[in-house]
Amino acid sequence: MAPAIDDEEEAGASAQPSEGDGADEVTTQEEVAPLKTASAPIKPCAADIEEHNITHMPYRSWCECCVEGRGLG
Repeated sequence: MAPAIDDEEEAGASAQPSEGDGADEVTTQEEVAPLKTASAPIKPCAADIEEHNITHMPYRSWCECCVEGRGLG
């Protein structure tokens, strides 16, 4: 014989919030890290490029050789 289920238990287990009560609204706020932005590529003057091409030190993002040398593959 199957166990008897009270009407209150059955009603409580299947009760779902109605659409009009606002239960589906998201009210939590999360902290988000600030977005990182890339710097604008600025081409230096010809004299700076010639000076950098001697040793390629330090790394410069506008120098194709420096960028290719940092590749990982």
